[in-house]
Amino acid sequence: MSADSGSEWTEGLGAKVRRGLVWSTLNTILLRTANLLLGIIVARLISPEEFGVWAVALTVQTVLLTLADLGLSAEIVRTDRLAQRMPTVATIAVVSGAILTVSMALSAPWIAQTLNAPDATPVIVVMSSTMLLVGFAVAPLGLLQRNIQQRRVLAVSAADLGVGTIAAVALIVLGLGPMALAISRVLAQSVSTVLAFVLSHTRPRFGFDRAEAGPALRYSVPLAAANFLSWAVLSIDNVVVTRVLGPAALGIYVLAFNIAMWPMNIIGQAVRSVSMAAFAHVSRGRAAGTDDATDAGIGERDQSVAVGVAISWAAAVPAGILLGALSGPLIELLYGTKWSAAGPVLAALAYFGILRVLIDILATYLLARGYSKPVFFVQVIWMLILIPTVMAGVRSFGIAGAAYAHLITGIVVVVPVYLVYLHVVGADNRAVLRSVIVPVLAGIPTWMVATAACHFIHAPLPALAVGGGAGIATYALLVYRWALQQRNVARRLEQSLEPATASAHGGQKTE
Repeated sequence: MSADSGSEWTEGLGAKVRRGLVWSTLNTILLRTANLLLGIIVARLISPEEFGVWAVALTVQTVLLTLADLGLSAEIVRTDRLAQRMPTVATIAVVSGAILTVSMALSAPWIAQTLNAPDATPVIVVMSSTMLLVGFAVAPLGLLQRNIQQRRVLAVSAADLGVGTIAAVALIVLGLGPMALAISRVLAQSVSTVLAFVLSHTRPRFGFDRAEAGPALRYSVPLAAANFLSWAVLSIDNVVVTRVLGPAALGIYVLAFNIAMWPMNIIGQAVRSVSMAAFAHVSRGRAAGTDDATDAGIGERDQSVAVGVAISWAAAVPAGILLGALSGPLIELLYGTKWSAAGPVLAALAYFGILRVLIDILATYLLARGYSKPVFFVQVIWMLILIPTVMAGVRSFGIAGAAYAHLITGIVVVVPVYLVYLHVVGADNRAVLRSVIVPVLAGIPTWMVATAACHFIHAPLPALAVGGGAGIATYALLVYRWALQQRNVARRLEQSLEPATASAHGGQKTE
């Protein structure tokens, strides 16, 4: 693959990040809005049990997709040997995707039977081909992320959404049921992969250099393992629910889980797609000019992660709190009364959705600094604690028990362990905690206002309008001054690191 990187910079890092964040936010809003509309249509056209069959196949695909990437997209973002490493990275990604495609297809009957959903077998087989397609897409998408070309990423996502949504609805109407969703994913992934090559101005180019493969794999394999465990952590509840309670219960749980992850999917993903590159550039900038940063009052410890947390956390807290407080009327309005059992589950999962935004930005910071192994170790600890917790929760409290197991494990185990690693690598944990506290405190009266609206207003739409509007107004009023202070911190950090960052990139310019 041609490494037409465009990695040079014509403007300051801060300006490029801000512009990238705007396009990244538009990208994620488009993606999640379209997925929301598709989810509403699908939920009204098929039964919870049929949705559960699809969820089984989606769970398998989602977990394995982390291995298809093999962590190589992050390697493209951070490496300083892009031209030399690109052909090797592209080859490894495609081979990994091909192996996973064959493995997923051959193991489909056993997987479906194990998950107590034998009807999912053909759906899993069809979706297995997306592994190979993702392998091809790793290199061009990695280049777009490296250069913070989020407008082009938006175009790729738009194509994926358009093809996938139209195909899914059309095929469901034709009576294909869960298979319609599988076929639509294959079609959408095919189109988006081709478009990624076009927009990154690259072509498939393969090769293998052992000298380049070694360093790339030493970074990417622990990251791939961490990603695999991360998605396995988020999918273990699906496995337990479907084995203990069946596909219909899984359909209800997955619907609630998908809604609860809106803060993570919109806010966290938008920030992550930019922050990975931004943290990496800041890290190189500090290495080139640490004295400048210290003289500017930033201190010896890195505050860039605290800025990232402040941006994402401040938006995630009200979104998740309002989802939890307004879960009942939201489910009833969007999906209908047949999905009302998802309301209590959403109320619990929404708070875990907030926590995931924080966890994700902490992990992204470590990865951008080159510390993939600590992220892997955290995922191992997370998995070991979560499995028995989820099993106990589901057996004792049904699908809501899985939701609370996620929340408790995240607060008690995952966040504290990440903070320990951040301290070791030089991040300013006190600044991180300051970024977290004020939004949380503001979230308490926000929740009270929204909950009161649901208590006194029983019609779904008025309850959502009044509760959501009053809750947002309450939160905005409480965090306004704090938000201005965080903006000033971000500007000071940017100004102190800008000259060093430019020096670290050799003063090069881009097109």
